[in-house]
Amino acid sequence: MSTTRRLLLVLLCAFVGPGLAQDPVAIPAAQADPVVQARAKNLAVWRRQYRPQAAALAKEKVTGWVMIVEGMLLPVDGKGKVMPGTRWPDLVALAERLHPGAVHRFLFQVGEDGDQAHFYTMGEFPHGIGSGLVTAVRKATSSGWLSTPHQIWLKSKSNSESTIISEPDPKGIPYVPFSVGAPGGETKVSHAFGFASAFTGPAVVSEETARKLDLARYEIPGTMTLNRHAKCRRARARFVLKKAKADVVVGVAVWPKPAATKKFPPK
Repeated sequence: MSTTRRLLLVLLCAFVGPGLAQDPVAIPAAQADPVVQARAKNLAVWRRQYRPQAAALAKEKVTGWVMIVEGMLLPVDGKGKVMPGTRWPDLVALAERLHPGAVHRFLFQVGEDGDQAHFYTMGEFPHGIGSGLVTAVRKATSSGWLSTPHQIWLKSKSNSESTIISEPDPKGIPYVPFSVGAPGGETKVSHAFGFASAFTGPAVVSEETARKLDLARYEIPGTMTLNRHAKCRRARARFVLKKAKADVVVGVAVWPKPAATKKFPPK
């Protein structure tokens, strides 16, 4: 490592703490990526300003939404106390007024930030759905979610109607064709998502998909570790399933490279 890179790493540790510099998800600051730089600034605010208040918010059973953009924690009172908003679209609109075009933002509900770990059964497949997204689709459509090794369908509560929502791959394994977008935005990407029945998280998307959708502007502080192997960033995304007329916004894990190409479990 060159002397310049060592100096940059030391400065990064001093600014945001050693956790980010050692985090395998983090990209070296020497690349001068504006998203990385903005994330470092917002991560420092989350650690230094929000996290010290998290215990009190939980004790008082406070709910709502919080945003961090350009090193600014929102919303807060005159003394810097977090005053969570009731709707995330309002915070997004506020952030756009204060810092239009910011390349990175944290958007999260009180209590959902921090690190998580889940068992993921889709092998190396970087687009998968778990019980979190299934629950959201069921609520949005007032339907039950049923699956077999070869087919997935939704059934109405009265059992009078059922809709097949899966399509088979060449091997006959069912996948669900979701269109994905940023929260409140257009669905710009369509993928076949595998259903990981034992996955208790919401969904997994590839790093490429997250980049196309600018999900760095809807990131959730913390990481999601899959099978104790792949450490993923967390974000929020919109999922649309036209066959079922479902339109939901849920959290996602973003597979990093090269972990997204490795098979689970590791040997």
